[in-house]
Amino acid sequence: MVLDGPARSDPIFLDSRVEREQGAWVVYLEFLFDEGMQTRRIGSYRSEGKARVAAQWMSWAARREIGWPRGL
Repeated sequence: MVLDGPARSDPIFLDSRVEREQGAWVVYLEFLFDEGMQTRRIGSYRSEGKARVAAQWMSWAARREIGWPRGL
């Protein structure tokens, strides 16, 4: 289930992904909650390499906030 609004629980798991959109590379973070999943667009980058580095850094920062792994 995809969540429309804010989740009522803390994330259980998260992952990042990089996609090509309109000539740019876009980073997304995907969060899994008890209620479902939520995707957040982080930003776009000119090169795939920079987008992958940004995705890795954002994943590390988010995992540090939620505690890793949680609920497993």
